[in-house]
Amino acid sequence: MSSYGLKFDVVVVGGGHAGVEAALAAIRLSQTVALITLDIQKISHMSCNPSIGGLGKGHIVKEIDAMDGLMGIATDESCVQFKRLNAKKGPAVRGSRAQCDKNIYSQFIVQFLKSTEGLTLIEAEADKLITNSNNVCEGVVLADGNRINSKATIITTGTFMNAVIHIGQKQIIGGRVDDKATVGISDQLLDFGFEIQRLKTGTPPRLLASSIDYSKTLKQSGDSQFIPFSFKSETKLKNEQIF
Repeated sequence: MSSYGLKFDVVVVGGGHAGVEAALAAIRLSQTVALITLDIQKISHMSCNPSIGGLGKGHIVKEIDAMDGLMGIATDESCVQFKRLNAKKGPAVRGSRAQCDKNIYSQFIVQFLKSTEGLTLIEAEADKLITNSNNVCEGVVLADGNRINSKATIITTGTFMNAVIHIGQKQIIGGRVDDKATVGISDQLLDFGFEIQRLKTGTPPRLLASSIDYSKTLKQSGDSQFIPFSFKSETKLKNEQIF
């Protein structure tokens, strides 16, 4: 934590998919970057259904890859089942989808970030923004009182900002199961006049595997041909494909 009190060109608050790409984009522009996250080992942790791509979404991963982003490479490294949706239809409606091993995905991202020169990972909670008399943001204050100064601050807190988990009729404060929500910056943004809303992700209910009669179901296997999301990846799966 020796980085506390130092100044970076860019501070990124939030270690999800967007935060990772924002930090790396700044690095490619030769900026010094601090990425602040609640848990370094959970950077880019995949919640719910650990899949990347699908109809209307897979092309975005390709676009990120075309701009030298990391999501496509991480997907190819962690893919355990690949399917080209609507493969029998025209090119306009086809879509690649990868089911990923969430542990491999996150571990790959974390190791990549740790080896990136100019990038500092800080495990802490960003409590509020530092603003000057002209309301220009000049960094963040952490929950422990330490200051991280910056020329630019990027907020990519995703579902964690002022977050609530709904389980049936029960409500729990949290950004994800076993992870706390962040509240300081959202209150401050409200004071600045911003409208704060929550994105409802809608996690589907889980089924008990032993309760399913698989003889009445249709097996959905992965495709024999793997089409990587990244132009830098090999056209062969690195992990055994599951069904």
